[in-house]
Amino acid sequence: MLPADPRTLGATLTDGGCNFAIWSNAATAVELCLFNEVNGKLVETRFALSHRNGPIWHGYLAGVRAGQRYGYRVYGTWAPEHGSRFNAAKLLIDPYAHKLDGRVQYVPQIFGHVSEDGTGVGDTSIRDDRDSAGFVPYSVVTDYRARDL
Repeated sequence: MLPADPRTLGATLTDGGCNFAIWSNAATAVELCLFNEVNGKLVETRFALSHRNGPIWHGYLAGVRAGQRYGYRVYGTWAPEHGSRFNAAKLLIDPYAHKLDGRVQYVPQIFGHVSEDGTGVGDTSIRDDRDSAGFVPYSVVTDYRARDL
């Protein structure tokens, strides 16, 4: 993955690919996750956003086009008693995305902590390492130049 323009947060299409940038001052690592349909199933491919300017994690990926589903996995400290709840098992939507695909399914897997049900009731001090992908919406790359929103 090449460096990207850290000044443009979110997913920004260019003529040859897409610039991805997200803000996190406490993360220790960030992965961009692309989801593509293969034989009727969504397959996840992860790319490390290894370029960083201050709190901005970024990368440029050639070949990405409008309609690409994506999300982020953000690594860091799990210390709920100090307000830190990083959990890379949970797929995060891009807060700068213009479009989402899918709906939240209220199941225990969507919560960062161990939950007894789909409402989040449970022990908030214990991290849940089950993958949330497939139960949460995906961010979608849009082409604002073509008004593909």
